[in-house]
Amino acid sequence: MATTVVPVSETQAIMEELKKQANQILSSASGVDLESFHVGSAGNFPYYWQDSATLKFNQKTYDWIKSALAKRTDGESVSLDGVFTNEYLAAITAITYTLSQADQVKLNQVNEDTTDQQGALLRAWKQAFGSLPTPASGDTILDAIIDTIRTKWTTNPSTTLSEMQNARDLSSLLANAPASGQAVIPIFANYLNAVGGGISLIDTITLNQGILKDLRNAINAPSAQNGGVQLNDGTQNYYPAYPVATQLSDIVNGLKDTGNAINLKMQVSKFSSTEATVSVSGGTSFNIPFLDFFSLGASGHASYFRDHLVQNSSSIEIEMDFTGVTMVEFGPKEYDVSSRLGWLYADVIKKAIANGSQDVSGFKFSPDPQIDFSKNGPFGFLNAVGICNYPTIKITVTSSNYESIKSVFEQESSWTVSFLGIPLGSVSESYKQTNVNINASTGSVSVTLSPPPELVAGTQDDSVGFVLGVQPDYPTAS
Repeated sequence: MATTVVPVSETQAIMEELKKQANQILSSASGVDLESFHVGSAGNFPYYWQDSATLKFNQKTYDWIKSALAKRTDGESVSLDGVFTNEYLAAITAITYTLSQADQVKLNQVNEDTTDQQGALLRAWKQAFGSLPTPASGDTILDAIIDTIRTKWTTNPSTTLSEMQNARDLSSLLANAPASGQAVIPIFANYLNAVGGGISLIDTITLNQGILKDLRNAINAPSAQNGGVQLNDGTQNYYPAYPVATQLSDIVNGLKDTGNAINLKMQVSKFSSTEATVSVSGGTSFNIPFLDFFSLGASGHASYFRDHLVQNSSSIEIEMDFTGVTMVEFGPKEYDVSSRLGWLYADVIKKAIANGSQDVSGFKFSPDPQIDFSKNGPFGFLNAVGICNYPTIKITVTSSNYESIKSVFEQESSWTVSFLGIPLGSVSESYKQTNVNINASTGSVSVTLSPPPELVAGTQDDSVGFVLGVQPDYPTAS
């Protein structure tokens, strides 16, 4: 069965009930406050995040957790839409580090005072290496030389020019310099001495421009060196990392804990030829198309719930038991200035938002990326999800035809089930009829359907957990 994209509003009451019960179990232990989640085309959560054969990150899990959040209004369920790294890259690419007018005057004076030393450094570099480095967009050749010395020749890539200027033994600090670069070091020392008190201004520019380069490279060219991760997608490619904080064994053990369970009861009656009226746990009723709500089929009865049960009953109760309620926490790999690993650095964006068009030295948008950074906007991701096993389902139908309904359920042992537009399993992973009872005094029949064993605490790379709720993160929202 294919996934149906169901409107959020039609399933809100059901999702709220699942979220509420999940929080009662999880929030006190984890500190996570789940919000209701609308499962769209991405489906439920592929929790087996580490490939069992290669130990690489599972592509199915990665594709799910890299998703961006859809824009929503207050009170509306969270849903996924797009890719967060695309949104993030659009913001980072639009940011530059610029100087105030006063600081630019100071820098211009430093450049005038060090013209001879800059020329000598460039000549020494070309003589040593045969050519000058190619600067990144917006940088000078001098910037490229300084960045190479600072990040590759030192033992610590976060070393500042001030630290090099004040070093008692510059050659020891630049211990990683290549042999051909030894002749460059004294010329570089002359340049540092000529810069004098302007070194802190150049340090600030170098550091912040370097941060922007790192962030862009981590998205555009992820690698082991900048903290990227490989997937079990059959390639040697690296991707921006989304570490999972919850150990895989803890996830599986949590799903095996049948004591952590949620019970969902829904009363169903026919509203029209295409819609059902549903109430959750005796609450306010709402109307929803049959296929958006629940479907049940077998080999000889393709749409049995819609075409037979609803049409030939006075009332239906669907009771679902979700076992193994557990939490999985994850999120983008935060950028670390000292190690230069990772890619998410929301502080840069926050500063650009705060600086606006003010005459200050700092990060600024140029041009404005026209992104909604507010809470509930699309600039967000998930950092936790509450999941459980696929449910055991008990359907109780009151009907004058209860005996014929009983006969159908006894004849068909395997059933395909869909709930809220999402297939529960597949054709090869069908629900099994495990119990059928009738109550002649009430004219009702009850059937219990159990999920396939592979969907209960599964340990396969494509194992999926039913999503009960999520925790969104809007990194730039105030």
